[in-house]
Amino acid sequence: MKVNLSHDNAFQRIEKIRNYIGCSKKDFSSMLEISPAALNNINVNKRSLSSDLIIKLIDLKVSPIFIYFGIGTPFDEKYNQFLESYNDYKNEIVDEKDNDLE
Repeated sequence: MKVNLSHDNAFQRIEKIRNYIGCSKKDFSSMLEISPAALNNINVNKRSLSSDLIIKLIDLKVSPIFIYFGIGTPFDEKYNQFLESYNDYKNEIVDEKDNDLE
């Protein structure tokens, strides 16, 4: 599934994420489980970002706000705090349900 982003800057954001991490294009493409050629096609705006690629970036804790809109930094601390709080809340609910079953 393709996601409609403002592709005019999406490729620049991908390159900014890679530079922020500080890895080579080859290592970054490996992290994203895509070929270096596919990464290059994104960087030259010949390939759009698939939803699978966006999910992989989010799994790397890249802020979706940065991916979609270019706002903030790739690893925005507020987003990561939100994510941690959400995961803590989700775990509490699971623990409460487990306790109710006992």
